[in-house]
Amino acid sequence: MIISQNREELALATTISRQCELTSIKLLESHSRLHEHEGLVEPFRIVVRESICVAWRFQDGHVIYDAKFRVESVDASVPERTMFEIESVYRIEYEMRGGDAPTDEQMAAFGRGNVLLNLWPYFRELTHGLAVKMDHLPPPLPLMRIFPALEPEVKPPGVVQIP
Repeated sequence: MIISQNREELALATTISRQCELTSIKLLESHSRLHEHEGLVEPFRIVVRESICVAWRFQDGHVIYDAKFRVESVDASVPERTMFEIESVYRIEYEMRGGDAPTDEQMAAFGRGNVLLNLWPYFRELTHGLAVKMDHLPPPLPLMRIFPALEPEVKPPGVVQIP
């Protein structure tokens, strides 16, 4: 899974990441549901339906985020059938050195990148453990990576690209 941020978002997120240290991660809630079907068709796959920071705040020198993840495992039939779904909300907290409150733009950019990246291994582990308990062995969730968004190519005025 890839998180793509443009240069501005990366710069905003970096202002927080240079000043913070991860202090805690908590699982706030988790829901799982098994769907029982006859004749499931392999291969099975995991579909990430949601990974998003739903809330953030700065409090007593700490930046605190709540992030939600939701996945489904589906089979290869047409239409595909959901085997199970898992949804979880985590709280992650960072201590800020220096104590200055980050801007909303900095908090949002850090949440869309670093926060999701830091929480992803916890959600991957939870998903795998719950899938095994539901007697399913789907492929593991992919690793998450952050890549800069591709900047649109700027052409000098009057230059036309012929296909």
